[in-house]
Amino acid sequence: MEYYTKRERAMKKRLLIVTNHSYMFWQFRRELAEALQKEYEVILAMPFVGHEEEFQDIGIQCIPISMNRRGVNPFTEAKLLWDYERLLKKVKPDLILTYSIKPNIYIGLLSGQKQIPYYANVQGLGTAFQKPVLTGLVTILYRKAFQKVKYVFLKTKKMPVNFVKEKSYPPIARSSWPGQELIWKDTKCSRIRSTHESISCILDEL
Repeated sequence: MEYYTKRERAMKKRLLIVTNHSYMFWQFRRELAEALQKEYEVILAMPFVGHEEEFQDIGIQCIPISMNRRGVNPFTEAKLLWDYERLLKKVKPDLILTYSIKPNIYIGLLSGQKQIPYYANVQGLGTAFQKPVLTGLVTILYRKAFQKVKYVFLKTKKMPVNFVKEKSYPPIARSSWPGQELIWKDTKCSRIRSTHESISCILDEL
């Protein structure tokens, strides 16, 4: 358990992590959050459906964000974008790490406008890419959101053809799947086969 004084927190860069589900983040990204705490003041923003107290117990600030993960109502989505706008004004992060489609796109668009360094994780295709009408729109939004992204961690073997052809992600990207992580840097590739090495790679890029 790590706690920091106001002076210690002020000396660290402020890292905002935005995702769509606290349970999944606790189960699969807790070790990463704890490792990041050594170098950053870590703040989590997401819908909390559990584990908020556990995150706070290890010294991580939690900010609840209401979200319908699969919703496409334009008014609801506009409210989420506005909530993210207010979040960035409140937190004033030095850099941002996002997971899942809505945080990737909406935070990507906002951080580009505000010139905040931004790193994104594409963990899978999601339901949006299973619907032909949404696939084109989401690809366009990803391409726009990723125009100023620092790094994209691709964590799926399959990507839509248009997503790749239209270069929705930047030239430096990282692709991973269970037991194996493929790093694309220009045309060179290297492989990482453990969770701890995967965490180290993310730390190296931030």
